[in-house]
This record gives sequence, C-alpha cells and structure tokens, in this order.
Amino acid sequence: MVADRAIDSTLESSQQSLKQAFEKAVKSNQPTAKFREVLTACALARADESGFFTQTAVRGPLSQMLGRNIEIGQPWQLADVRPRVCYVGLVFKQDPSPAEKGEACCAAQMFLNSGNGIVFRGALGPWYSEEKREFHLRREAARDLVSEVLKSYEKDHGAPPAELFIHARQRFEDEEWNGFTSAVDPRKTQLVGVRIRTTQDLRLFRPFADVPVLRGTAVTMSKREGYLWTTGYVPRLRTYPGFETPKPILIEVNRGEGDLKTVMADVLALTKVNYNACDYASGLPVTLKFADRVGEILTASPRGLQAPPLPFRFYI
Repeated sequence: MVADRAIDSTLESSQQSLKQAFEKAVKSNQPTAKFREVLTACALARADESGFFTQTAVRGPLSQMLGRNIEIGQPWQLADVRPRVCYVGLVFKQDPSPAEKGEACCAAQMFLNSGNGIVFRGALGPWYSEEKREFHLRREAARDLVSEVLKSYEKDHGAPPAELFIHARQRFEDEEWNGFTSAVDPRKTQLVGVRIRTTQDLRLFRPFADVPVLRGTAVTMSKREGYLWTTGYVPRLRTYPGFETPKPILIEVNRGEGDLKTVMADVLALTKVNYNACDYASGLPVTLKFADRVGEILTASPRGLQAPPLPFRFYI
C-alpha cells in the first residue's frame, strides 16, 4: 500500500508539473496569440516512425481548431519588404596559415526578403592591411564575388535584383567599389554600399520613463549617416530583452545613392532574421552577425577554401 500511495503521489506530481509547464508555454500578453492552439495542433500532428512531424502535418489540426484555412510559412520571413531587393554582407577572415602576410579569404552572404541566405566563397588574397587594420578587395576579386551573387539571384528569379545593398564593417575603397560596380548593370540594379559598425560613444536616457530607449529609435547626423538602436524596449513584449543600457549601431550610406531611412528600416528588419537563436532580435543584421563564424568555417580546412555556394543554414 505504501508503494501504491507513492506511485499515485508521483503521478499526481508529474501531472501537475506538466500542467504548469503547459501553462507557462502558452502564456502570452497578446490577446490574439495562438500558442495554446498551435501547441495542441503539434500534439495532434501525425508523426513519422522517429516521432518527428513536419509543419505541413500541423496545418490540418490547426485549421480545424481555428475554423479557417491556415498557411504555415517561415517564421523568419521579412514582412513589407520591397520586391526584388537583395542584401549582401561581406565576410573576411585571415587564413590560419597564410602564404603571405595579410592573406585572407573573403565571402559574401546573400539574404533575400524570404529570410533565406546563401554563402558565396570568394578568392584568397592579400585583403588585410596591417596599417589600416581593415579588409579590402582588389577590383577583380570584388567584381567576381558580386558576379557570383547576381548569377545566383538571376537563376532563381529570372532577372537581376532591382536593389542590391552591400553591408560591410568598413568603408569601401575606390578600387573595391569599382569592382562591385563593374559587375552590375546600373540600368537594372541600384547598387548601394552601407557601412555598419557597433559604437560605444552614445547613449540615450529617458529621465521621465521607467524603461530604456525604444528599439528602432534613430538619430540622423546627416542625409547619409545616423545612429540606430537595434536593441531597446519593445512595447509589444512590454520589456527590454537585455541587460546593459542599449547601445546603437552607426549606419552610413558610404557608396551609391540610398535613402537613409529606408536603409535603417531594412537593417532593423534584418536583425530579426537570425533563426539560429530564440532572441527577439540581434544587435547586428544577419548580413554581418555571423561573418566571423562563417569565415572560420571557410578557413578551417583546405576543402572549405573551395566550398561551392551553400545555404546559410549550413554554416550555423
């Protein structure tokens, strides 16, 4: 009888723990949230022999519960993005065993409004300057790298992008930019070079509010440069998902002609495309957030140096 009571007590305790875990999982401050229905639909979805199920398997039970047809797409897909826009982040990494001092590999990370990305391996060369402590491409290497990006985009979309934004942590030099422009038809594609870097020299405080500066706050210094707070208080979440005082990133339209407000809005949206984490948003756009990690993979082995274009998810 003692064993029976112990079993009953254990079962009751387990059920209570599961109930608490369920309530915690579906809790939301948003009245329109459907966490409870989605979690229930996942439980009702048909699983395979290994116990896994696809997002398609969830659509049927969820549509039944909500009484309407539900289309399930990628949760990281950008909303309200202009058609035929393409974002490219430059990746540089010094080779661990360079043949010459300053040699490094380069790559380009292409991201579309769907949130998907492709990594293109560039050439190995003397791209690093000890004097400037910056990476810059020669004209031919820059041209070849952007040509690969455009070739891939046209293959999937049937036409070149209407807008091509190249994100980097440093300003573009003349030779480098001439290489990029030589690969682009200006009649079909507007090419814009954007410099993005973290800063430590500016903070905003709200003396009459109990919460930090709002995420998305911007301070423009000129028509081509300004500060953007990609982290901060989020009214929808009713909290600031961070620890320190929010710090802005500095955004500069370094080359080409682009509207600073549009560039900032795009960068802010790209901070939410990191589907490798459960964060609401990252401090940097996905075009630059994983540049170092992608570079480490490309230089990890001789085989990586000849890597073909691969989806971004293969690198994270």
